[in-house]
Amino acid sequence: MRTKANWVAGGIIAGLALLVVLILWVDARQEEAADGDWLDAVRSRPSHMASEDHGGSPHMLPGVDADLANAPAIAVQDEHVNAGVISRDGPSEVEITIFNEGRRTLEIRDVMTDEGCMVTDMGESSIPGGGETVMTVLLDPAFMHGFEGEYELTLVSNDPRRSRLPLRIAAEVEPEFTIEPRHFELGEVARGETVEQTLRVQQASDVPFSVTGVEPLREAPGLIVDYEQAPESEWEHPERPEYLVSVVFSPPPEVEVGPYQAFLSLNTSLQRLPRLRVDVSAEVVSFYDVEPRVIRISDPVQRGQEGIASAVVSADRPIDIEDLTVTGDDFTVDLRPGDDPATAHIDVNVASDAQGGRQTARIEFSVASEQETVSDSIQLIVRIAE
Repeated sequence: MRTKANWVAGGIIAGLALLVVLILWVDARQEEAADGDWLDAVRSRPSHMASEDHGGSPHMLPGVDADLANAPAIAVQDEHVNAGVISRDGPSEVEITIFNEGRRTLEIRDVMTDEGCMVTDMGESSIPGGGETVMTVLLDPAFMHGFEGEYELTLVSNDPRRSRLPLRIAAEVEPEFTIEPRHFELGEVARGETVEQTLRVQQASDVPFSVTGVEPLREAPGLIVDYEQAPESEWEHPERPEYLVSVVFSPPPEVEVGPYQAFLSLNTSLQRLPRLRVDVSAEVVSFYDVEPRVIRISDPVQRGQEGIASAVVSADRPIDIEDLTVTGDDFTVDLRPGDDPATAHIDVNVASDAQGGRQTARIEFSVASEQETVSDSIQLIVRIAE
């Protein structure tokens, strides 16, 4: 009888010992998960919460959202930093404070930067919950293509919500020279009209400076550009030369009615800024319109075929179409009056001896009203049967 009692007591003691070992093992596993990657631990833990129920329940185990509440959370005071005016003589520093608004430690794992932007001091790359650190960024004006620019910087961290936080840093550089106005804005320019505008370039510091040229960056039809040094008697400061840059614009026929834009390169003697882009904008207007301005026919037409296409000239006043011709020998054109004196039709025909294949030509004419006469043209691109 005593033996049986001893056996029962021993079993109870062994069971209690096993329970203690199990509890200690579970505690050790929890500490191991806490010391490791918290996000891996969260993802490996099964959740009994329904995907559509993120609020939790007293009868459910906490899911991923419950752990995200304790996650690190990266933040900065402003994701668009204004560094103000920086020196033109060399790199300048700007400080950015990084906050951890979460509970677990925030790890800054990497910082990716644009050319001309470099982190020189990260402070602490491990930021405890509720803590902060200061990052020092170096901005190099040599990489700014003008007097203002923007750098991009990306913080890579273990924040599960924002593992990459992009920041933009805007800055202005002390100018070596000034331009007044900054760009050419010509306003409305009618076909047949010519407008001219001049801007003044002035040395703004003791850094030696001169304008060495001005040229369009790409094709700019109807635009003529030039520059010259202003008379010394007009200089605001002695020993600081000033230059006059001018544009003359007269819309040619190939420039359509509507917005016009061109880009100029202002070339200088400065090592930091050998070229500066200057914009030219205008609104081309006209008392008439032509539709279409390009006649394109992809399906083959026959030699001698008449009326393959038409263009309509419409105006806000009575008009006459004068000097109507077409280049080359593959096409002929006819003028047909419109329904009212303010419209006219230009019909296109294929010459009987036209060459086969893809042929191009230009229809040239003048639109005349009582007040003015304007030259214009239409592009022809037609495929003629072989």
